[in-house]
Amino acid sequence: MYQIPPLAYLSILSGLFPLGAGVLLWRRSTSPMRLLTGLLFWGLINTVGLVILALWRGNNIVLLHFYTLISYLLVALIFSYWNIGRSALIIKLSIPLFFIMYAILVIFGYEDLTLPNEYSMSIRGVFIAFISLYTLYTTLRKHPDYPVYQDERFWVATGAFISYSGTILVYAAIPVYITHALWQVHNTLAILGNTLFFMGYLCLRK
Repeated sequence: MYQIPPLAYLSILSGLFPLGAGVLLWRRSTSPMRLLTGLLFWGLINTVGLVILALWRGNNIVLLHFYTLISYLLVALIFSYWNIGRSALIIKLSIPLFFIMYAILVIFGYEDLTLPNEYSMSIRGVFIAFISLYTLYTTLRKHPDYPVYQDERFWVATGAFISYSGTILVYAAIPVYITHALWQVHNTLAILGNTLFFMGYLCLRK
């Protein structure tokens, strides 16, 4: 029987807190925060599917591929709301670009639906790292005197950078060398990211 590390369970549990907050604060939520709730719900469904297939020794890798595409779509849409003009347009255009890059990887055999999608996951991490850092920069620059801890954009952008850029570390190492400790780092970053998402929802109570 496949044994799931305890920290992985904590990672799953940590995602329930921001998801619950998003559901409870749905009416107060802005469009990007509602999309974040959808992203967290999609992540929960995907995780449950991964666990069930792993316990039954089924091929759960295909779910990772599907999750990668949908999650980037939702994340890019979230940050496109928090940017304006050319920046928002570039973020939206990155969605079809990412899908095209994924298709190229599959067509030329760099990724297989029966194997971990380390390339597309790493690319997704790089894209989200740049987008989230840019959003964080613009948020701090436009509101230098505003208490940043009261702005959900600060918490979500920071959480996205931490949790998604962490996938670069893990999936980029898969073709070469990966250890149990590296997965523990990944789970730890996911827990931290979910905590920051939860703090972003708390800003909606004002």
